[in-house]
Amino acid sequence: MSEALEALQGSNGTLNVYADHAEIVGLVSAGVLGALAGHGSKNTRTYFYRDLNSVEYQPPTTFKAGYVRFIVGGSMRGASGSKFFGGVSHASDMDTVTLQAGFMKKDFLDQAEKVYKLLMSKISDAKQSGGATVVQTSDADELAKFKKLLDDGIISQDEFNAKKKQLLGI
Repeated sequence: MSEALEALQGSNGTLNVYADHAEIVGLVSAGVLGALAGHGSKNTRTYFYRDLNSVEYQPPTTFKAGYVRFIVGGSMRGASGSKFFGGVSHASDMDTVTLQAGFMKKDFLDQAEKVYKLLMSKISDAKQSGGATVVQTSDADELAKFKKLLDDGIISQDEFNAKKKQLLGI
């Protein structure tokens, strides 16, 4: 799997942003007592941008938890809202990453805002592309493309040779 473009750690999981999808990796508890005892398992939810309607973002404040919540088509949820002192009314919502209330550091708030804007941009791009079909190209086509980049001076001979070896399996 490719490396995440951005990541945001929430109190109930991590939000990872990739080129074509996002995912929430969180802890699914084995009930309230199981969660208190540390029992539970990791759960990963994957969201392809073309399938998302939107993303709700509420930055955390000193007394109010924030969140990043995916709005998926066909979901029937009530109005979201945060409660004081770190709890959120939709804390058990698996489509939400909770951002803990408290004295937040500016770099965390900046990262949360950056992740939100990137998600919205990815959703917009996916919707504008209309779910265009990806055209498969042959290794020969790819090699020709990289040869043109070499001839145009965009890549070096070493970069071309490395790509050639990769494509030809040498």
